[in-house]
Amino acid sequence: MPELVFSEAIPQLLIEHLLHLNEGSGINLDVIKERGYRSILGKADLANVGFTSSQQRTSGILIPLWGVDGGQVGYQYRPDNPRLDSRQRPVKYESPVGSSNHLDCPPRCKQMLGDPKTPLWITEGSKKADALASHGACVICLTGVWGFKGKNEFGAVTLLADWDRIAIKDRLVYLAFDSDVVSKDLVRKALEHLGEHLSRKGASILVVYLPQEGNQKCGIDDYLLSHSLEDARKLATDFRPADEQSRERFVPGFVLHDGTIGELIVSPEDERAFIIVVNGSVRKVFRYETPKAIYLPSDDPLVTEVVHFASTATPYDSQARLFSEIKGFIHRYLEIPPDFEEISALYVLLTWVYEFAPSIPYLRVIGDWGTGKTRFLQVVGSVCFRPTFASGATTPAPIFRVLEQFRGTLVLDEADFKDSSSWVEMVKLLNNGYRPGMPVLRADKENGKWFPRSYQVFGPKLIATRFPFQDEALESRCLTSEMMPLTRDDIPRVLPPAFEKEIDDLRAKLLTFRLANLIKLKGKTFGNELLEPNLQPRLQEILIPLKAMLNGDHSMVEAITGFVHRLQENLFLRRRESATGRVLAALIELHEEGKELTSDAVAKKANETDDEVEQLSAEKVGRLTKKLGFAKERMGKSRQRLICWDETRVTKIVSSYGLQMALPLSPEKPSEPSLLSALASNPADSNKEGLKYCPPYCPPKTEADTSVGADSRTERTVTDDELTKEASAGE
Repeated sequence: MPELVFSEAIPQLLIEHLLHLNEGSGINLDVIKERGYRSILGKADLANVGFTSSQQRTSGILIPLWGVDGGQVGYQYRPDNPRLDSRQRPVKYESPVGSSNHLDCPPRCKQMLGDPKTPLWITEGSKKADALASHGACVICLTGVWGFKGKNEFGAVTLLADWDRIAIKDRLVYLAFDSDVVSKDLVRKALEHLGEHLSRKGASILVVYLPQEGNQKCGIDDYLLSHSLEDARKLATDFRPADEQSRERFVPGFVLHDGTIGELIVSPEDERAFIIVVNGSVRKVFRYETPKAIYLPSDDPLVTEVVHFASTATPYDSQARLFSEIKGFIHRYLEIPPDFEEISALYVLLTWVYEFAPSIPYLRVIGDWGTGKTRFLQVVGSVCFRPTFASGATTPAPIFRVLEQFRGTLVLDEADFKDSSSWVEMVKLLNNGYRPGMPVLRADKENGKWFPRSYQVFGPKLIATRFPFQDEALESRCLTSEMMPLTRDDIPRVLPPAFEKEIDDLRAKLLTFRLANLIKLKGKTFGNELLEPNLQPRLQEILIPLKAMLNGDHSMVEAITGFVHRLQENLFLRRRESATGRVLAALIELHEEGKELTSDAVAKKANETDDEVEQLSAEKVGRLTKKLGFAKERMGKSRQRLICWDETRVTKIVSSYGLQMALPLSPEKPSEPSLLSALASNPADSNKEGLKYCPPYCPPKTEADTSVGADSRTERTVTDDELTKEASAGE
């Protein structure tokens, strides 16, 4: 154990404690002496002033508290090795059990409290108050963010009587809380309550938003180590409680009409901020202000628990390199076909900019128990945009709310929904979620009454099921691969600790990819040149956003187009093997053979195809031909009811079942998705004007703009006007 040596300048303090106060917090020697800081080595000294045995951790610094009347009102203790609370967080400062709240005032500031012409600073913590006093400020401090309140003789919470000794009316007051004031809801609310109280008493309130570098929060004492009191004053902004409450938006991110993009980042310590792009650099801010709104990081507890975010933004070399890294990550932990590896990697990129697409496919794996479906969701889902893992939901209701609020990638396992009625609701969500502007309408109960409410559910989705969807429309919107039991020995059966680090690294690069490319892609239009010949309209909708992402990489376009054509063949096979498909095939064959089209003849012909499938009766054939749009008429002397052959009708529907006739039908012109018809027909890569900070999104071999630097600036508040001025200066 190192020898404990007391200082000569202040004999009551160990040298290390004096250095902490003087050099670490910027408190001058006179202010240290006036307060009476002293080092504690024995537990008895702490017991004498009311600290319990669990609080008596030595050594440490005992801090006397001085009231606004000049008398001592209590103590705080700062142990060198603090204990942990129930949430395993260190208790940095201890107060005696049962002690009452008081405003704390450095002794030299007492005489100035009654002078309204002297600006008053208010902060949290005695060390910070003493740092301000060392710079000549008149200051009081709270012993906690809610330390301006206490309990009266009846046990009710009221404002402290100490305020009556301070001249507030017509006084300029600076509120200087720590830099986490905008990212921690409890701290922000305390500041608002204090500001409102002082405003009602006639004070002019300014709030000092301290800048923060990295994940370490900044207090006013930290700031004054390298800045002056005047520098701190320049950080102050007006306190506008009513205005700010109406304008505040706690969001996971924002995309503004002027092209500004902000995205929530969450540090391992749960510090929340935005990453935005300004003049070619990636900047970290804790609030973003426009004339109409103040955007603040979401304080929802679902963040990091259910919905996941990047912890920062880092540069990537090129889209080709980033695509390769994602593909390599997937390959390390999954065994899926090579073409589906590429599809999955491209889909991950697509999720980070999905808002540009007029529609979006779903990525789905299918397979029996134990084939790795859950592993697929975990691996691929973790690096998608705002992945929302729905495995903890017992009913679909919270999933609708989470999608509405966070607009991320839904990761969904059919096995999590044992109740068939719940899965029916999820299918409804999936049917509406592939295209924007198709909300799901639900009835929500509030105060005992039911109210209709729409939920926006558009967005990318990863799905795992055991069987294909019965709904053919939904089935056609899925990029699907079958999962098989593992055969590769190099895949870890248990995910290693490095897995989380890989996820964090990829998310950081993908966030930069989003910031650099979303606006560029949203400016694209989709013309007929993106349509693929001989492909069904729904599959065109799957292929178009994927093609737009590639924008010229012909080998990848061919690979993905081949994959989608194979999906179409699978759909055709299902249709041909269905009862309706068998009836249509039988009709065509009988017509080409020149035979009468009776229900009995069609049933017999359809049943010849496979003895193991459902045998069709004449009655069912009649219902199915009516469903297909064929009429019946009585013909001949026997007046037998025959199915009327309709060449036009057959021409329209034959390609939907992958069937052919002996005589070639006129080729069907590929249909474009309905939403695309309203868009202009410029090529998807025709927009040559891009933001100068953007790394390229296509073609993949293009190198990134090295001028994009990640986390190059950190600020508390950024406004529209500031960005406009910076942009003008850059020009």
